[in-house]
Amino acid sequence: MAVTPPVTPASLRELADRAQTLAADVDATHQLLHDEEDTEVRRRSFRLLGLPGTLQRLADDLLITASDLARITGRPDGACGVAWGVCPEHGNTLIPSGRWTGCFACARTWESDRRSLPCPEPIRWMVRDRHGTRQPVCNGHAVDARAQLDGSTVEPLPAAAPGEEQ
Repeated sequence: MAVTPPVTPASLRELADRAQTLAADVDATHQLLHDEEDTEVRRRSFRLLGLPGTLQRLADDLLITASDLARITGRPDGACGVAWGVCPEHGNTLIPSGRWTGCFACARTWESDRRSLPCPEPIRWMVRDRHGTRQPVCNGHAVDARAQLDGSTVEPLPAAAPGEEQ
């Protein structure tokens, strides 16, 4: 059985580089066909007209995916890990705009779609819902839990000793 290598940010960036190279090659080929003297050959260039842009968008999406994967795999131990990010101070107050996210309460910004990535903030609180389910969360998710979860309790976790992970 063949072993499939894991997908990494580096492998996605390499794939994006290949897509960019292919986009340039297709664009050059289109230009060569378009410059042909033979009308019938020249007419065949139309199929290649939009491909460089499509390939460049593919490369851009691969680079964004590489960046997201790097953020996910680079989260520190003890990170909140709730499936979506929040403002660490204000909770669920984020507004995405393309490749960045801003908090409408404090105007802080991040260079990623923070709402679509697991939360990287450090765990500081334990949330218990009315059914007794417990979830360790960061400051921002604790703010959100207090506002959104009826019957929940939010308690601070004991502070870690210097040099210890929480």
